[in-house]
Amino acid sequence: MACLDFVAGDYQFLAGAAFSEAVIANQGFCLHRVRFAQAIPMAEGFERLAEHLQRAGRPGTALAACELRSPAPQSREDFNAFNQTYLKHIEALGCKQGDAYPVTRSNMAPLLSKPSTALLYAFTYTEALSDPVSGSIGSDFVIAGKPENRLLPDGSTEIVGGEASDAKALIEKARYTLDVMMERVQSVGASWESVSALQIYCPVDIQVLWSTFEEYGLAHLGLHWYPGWPPVKGMVFEIDVRRTSRETVLDAF
Repeated sequence: MACLDFVAGDYQFLAGAAFSEAVIANQGFCLHRVRFAQAIPMAEGFERLAEHLQRAGRPGTALAACELRSPAPQSREDFNAFNQTYLKHIEALGCKQGDAYPVTRSNMAPLLSKPSTALLYAFTYTEALSDPVSGSIGSDFVIAGKPENRLLPDGSTEIVGGEASDAKALIEKARYTLDVMMERVQSVGASWESVSALQIYCPVDIQVLWSTFEEYGLAHLGLHWYPGWPPVKGMVFEIDVRRTSRETVLDAF
């Protein structure tokens, strides 16, 4: 799949449905990830996001990625309804190109400190490099969160490893999602070796996967594991990866 250029945001993306599968900063730009010290309700979070972009001198279209937290895994129907609410915030910032939504996304339902409503945990936007020449080497990217559901040739989906969460199933799920991550990194023209962070969302202990992450060359990053579920019922494993040159923590108030 070829990248589409979102000129208004200074990045390219792999088109998806309610969010893109991946984004990569254009030459001369980097990606700046901002995490709230405490995740805040989604509507308020997007207000804070817009204010931050304005202070940074960036347009709303510079938004490239969002990280969300949900109260609990949802049915597919409820998840689709949630996406419609989410997309209103994305469209208000001008982040739509034709029928495509360039902003990429991850989402999870925490096991601990469960929220009572959907929260915005972090966001990422494009920012001009002070030294544009450096933007031609190892461009920043964010790959969307991917659970273990696989699209089949007939258009249906299957859950890799089923609904089990034993060692064998977890390894199968991890290999599948990591292969998807590698494919998407390659599709945006980036290098797997340039990944700077890995996030894992799973409600069970992932110790059995240490050697798998080592095999994929990611163990040196540290394994950032969030105990929790993917946002749709029936799945137990999700991963996202990124390379972001700049990262900031923003107080909730």
